[in-house]
Amino acid sequence: MQKNLILSSLLTIGLIGALQAQVGIGTMNPNAQLTIDSGVSGIAPLELTDLSSAPNTNLAGGQLAVINDELYFYEPGRAEWLSVTTMPLEFTRNGSVSDNNLYFGGRVTNQNAGAVMPLDGTIVHISAISSGGNTTKRFQLRVRNGGANVSNTDISLVGGAYNDTSADIDFSAGDVIALRARDDGNGDVNNPSFIVWIKWRQ
Repeated sequence: MQKNLILSSLLTIGLIGALQAQVGIGTMNPNAQLTIDSGVSGIAPLELTDLSSAPNTNLAGGQLAVINDELYFYEPGRAEWLSVTTMPLEFTRNGSVSDNNLYFGGRVTNQNAGAVMPLDGTIVHISAISSGGNTTKRFQLRVRNGGANVSNTDISLVGGAYNDTSADIDFSAGDVIALRARDDGNGDVNNPSFIVWIKWRQ
């Protein structure tokens, strides 16, 4: 009897949803394709099962999954599951810069110094600005491991600024992300500051 009642309720919700193109759970006035209103019940409106690995079938943009206690979304442009959380890494150096490493987390500038990554991830945005000097200075974003470059990505300031919202540079747990100005014989740049935006990757 109870199963028939549940089935009937689901069919009714589906029929109303098909007629209105909107479905409400806990509300008669949905304001989206699906609206879940848990009211004051104290019950979470939605629960996603925690997965140990990323889904790999029927993938489409907009999908969400909790993987190893972190919320991820499927990004079709990069064909990856990326964390909803985005973390900024800032690299700077005061004064005139020619062929030097930028500082991360202090004043250590060794080529192997930088941000050590605890998980696999992807660099998704890069932005930069300088306060003077050569406005077309070339920099190199380096992903390093064990003292060797895993990848190098050239970045050139244009008008003393740079902005890339479509970056797609993967790194692995244990890799170090570092930034270095390159001396192409075009002079120094003043007070360069970079922000490298990363997301965890599954």
